[in-house]
Amino acid sequence: MHSSHGRCDVKNKSLKTILSTLVFIALTTGAWAESSSTRTIVDMAGRQVTVPTAIRSVYSTSPMGEVMMYTLSPEKITGKTWNLGEDEARFLVDEYQEKTGTWGMVR
Repeated sequence: MHSSHGRCDVKNKSLKTILSTLVFIALTTGAWAESSSTRTIVDMAGRQVTVPTAIRSVYSTSPMGEVMMYTLSPEKITGKTWNLGEDEARFLVDEYQEKTGTWGMVR
């Protein structure tokens, strides 16, 4: 008998990654005019989170989210979720290559 519990975990992680990426994109592209030091964001499920208006650093819990963040603002990434091989590293900015980590999913 197969359990669907594993599929729910994957869907929840994917949803969290997508939501955090969308929040990051919205905050870093000026989707909201800056009028205070924090913003309250409400997702489609009605959950609220208050974040600083000026985002200085981000961390993704998945390689997919990290790739999206890298394309927008690699200097804001606080740590890597995977180790880079020589073939990959030569295409990335030095500042990103110097990040420490591998706290995420891929080792």
